[in-house]
Amino acid sequence: ADYIAAKFKEYGLQPGGKKSTYFFDVKRDFFRLTQTPQLSFNGQPLVYRRDFAEMPTNLFNGSDPKTGELVVLGAGEQVFAGTSFTGQQFPRQIVNLDFSNDAVLLLRNNAFLPNSERKGTFYLTADPEVIRHRDSLSAYSPNAPRYDPMRGSPFFLVTEAAADKMLALAGVSVAELRRQQETLAPDDVKVWRTGITVSDSLVGEVQHKIPARHVIGYLPGTDTNLDDKLIVVLAQYDGLGLDENGVLYSGTNESASSVAVMLEMLRSWHEAGYQPKKTIIFVAYVGEGFDYGQAPRRAPDVERFISGKFGFATAFTPEAFVYLSGLGAGSGKSLMLGAGGNLRLAQLFERAAEQMDVKTTRKNEDFSLDVIFGGTANVATSDAPSITLNWAGAEDTFGTPDDTPEAIDPVKMEKSGRTISLALLIMGREVNY
Repeated sequence: ADYIAAKFKEYGLQPGGKKSTYFFDVKRDFFRLTQTPQLSFNGQPLVYRRDFAEMPTNLFNGSDPKTGELVVLGAGEQVFAGTSFTGQQFPRQIVNLDFSNDAVLLLRNNAFLPNSERKGTFYLTADPEVIRHRDSLSAYSPNAPRYDPMRGSPFFLVTEAAADKMLALAGVSVAELRRQQETLAPDDVKVWRTGITVSDSLVGEVQHKIPARHVIGYLPGTDTNLDDKLIVVLAQYDGLGLDENGVLYSGTNESASSVAVMLEMLRSWHEAGYQPKKTIIFVAYVGEGFDYGQAPRRAPDVERFISGKFGFATAFTPEAFVYLSGLGAGSGKSLMLGAGGNLRLAQLFERAAEQMDVKTTRKNEDFSLDVIFGGTANVATSDAPSITLNWAGAEDTFGTPDDTPEAIDPVKMEKSGRTISLALLIMGREVNY
């Protein structure tokens, strides 16, 4: 954080943090594993990060060793009247079920269970690659201020192949049970008891109020007619660190490459004497863990970043948010643009890429009409147009030990940086782009 702040100052950015500094100090909570998670059936162990892995839920998901019977829950489409944790309503058939001695395997991944005692809760995934990726684990408890885990913990993702391996002992398969599930009416449920004994654990410790720093700097707009228009550029600068076995998850491409591109872009602007007409805020943020005292969220809280400097929250009309991630490596041959269906932003970055001789690909997203006609006046921060940029295929190594410095391709970083720099240069000075 100190290094990034020093570079912000060197490249002419003004402090955008609290108390006239570049820093927005926060305290973060998270759950850190201290033992390799365990899942076995009738004494036969499954392999962690090949057959199963913990689910990165937004509520505290941890558990000492538990043992119970594996039961499979099939459900028709569930209908809810509420969606909050305390206000969610469940079909009567599910509320009345007693799984206190059971570990529950759900056939439908959009099915939900009350926060009631179970020996484990397992969701299926057809994509084994999902199991490889690690993420921050929440320590947020429904019983706050006590740090108590959800009563259905541990919550695991299990591959369909691993589930079939377990269910074979009961003479059934995932596909067969799903066929039976399809006959269920809305809000109806069916429970299959397998007679299989499951043991599981998700052991770790709560890290509470760990100090962390977001780094924020800005270039003030130089045109009095445009300086209240705000562009925010964001990149995460931290990584997951060491796991419970001492394996390093550095996040070199996922995080560090984007900060490097941001700083090199600022260096080149400073050297060229570029001054935007609109105000541009640059944020290098802490993404691992969850802010203490705040509802858990995985996306960066841009509104909090903007409010770090006194008066900023009400002084600007957000025009665009630009998220940078995974700019230095990826199996693809193009820069991926995720603009939320926002044609104006997507087309701007595509034109900039074309001038830099860089191929681009749009992510499949819903079409959005509003910014074809502008859409930037008096919008709430959460409604402002946004675009996410990463190299195609970069996500393949996010949250894995394979995201290393050795995997970085300087050519891809340069292509990403030139494209982003040109697009932001245009955004910072032009009204119609």
